[in-house]
Amino acid sequence: MRSRIHKHYAYKFLYVKINGNHCFRSNQLSCLSKIRDNVFSTKNVQVIEMLTVKTSSLSNGDLNRGVFATQDIRKGELIHEAPVLPYPNAEHEHIEKTMIADYAFEYGANHTCILLGYGMLFNHSYEPNAVYEINFDNHTFDFYAYTDIKAGEEVLINYNGDVDNKDPLWFYEEE
Repeated sequence: MRSRIHKHYAYKFLYVKINGNHCFRSNQLSCLSKIRDNVFSTKNVQVIEMLTVKTSSLSNGDLNRGVFATQDIRKGELIHEAPVLPYPNAEHEHIEKTMIADYAFEYGANHTCILLGYGMLFNHSYEPNAVYEINFDNHTFDFYAYTDIKAGEEVLINYNGDVDNKDPLWFYEEE
């Protein structure tokens, strides 16, 4: 059986001011709520949510989920920093026996990782509107808009790791 590790596959907050109000832009709403409640005692803190999870026509799994833009996103803009849980490659044989293996990505030469956050929910396209880079310093996969993305559009990546790579995906080869 061929391994299901994806080839190549944080919380940082962007401070912005909107209409004079203090705002944080992040995809980690629960984390931001804790920061707002515990650190800031102002009523002017707002959270701007860039992404949401909805039913996708592209997914054929049990849940049929995908990640969608809630606002227009400009080409090159950081969309999401997905935290990872890295583990040594030697431990992957245990993960391979579970459905969690579908969310495993190569993470350097000696590790594999499980992608968290929205990172595990982006669907595949050979014509993606987003790309990702591995950020080893922050232990994140950073997702950027490859093209302009309109509010309501599904955010799509090429699971092969390169926007121009048209190789068949590993899960189609196993069938």
